[in-house]
Amino acid sequence: MSALASAITEAVEAIRAQFAGHPVEVVPDGNGGVFVTVEDVSVGPSYAPAATWLGFQISAAYPDADVYPHYLSSAVRRHIRVCRSVSAQVTVFRCMRVA
Repeated sequence: MSALASAITEAVEAIRAQFAGHPVEVVPDGNGGVFVTVEDVSVGPSYAPAATWLGFQISAAYPDADVYPHYLSSAVRRHIRVCRSVSAQVTVFRCMRVA
């Protein structure tokens, strides 16, 4: 990752530290940024499965650009009944089906 801007390298190091013990995949996006996927992230007891992957892109414009949106597996569903509906958009992140 030496060809990446120092801000992106530092962000990836911070992500690895925040998610210590979780596999973190970092793939260059071809434009100076990276795609990041963190495995086995807990989403809490209100969801099934309670752990999933979390994916996002850090663009070459970082830190002047938001790291947004974040993606989860489409298998994640609320399993506790709630009063209001929860909406999710199904899309594709790096050839993985997500919601």
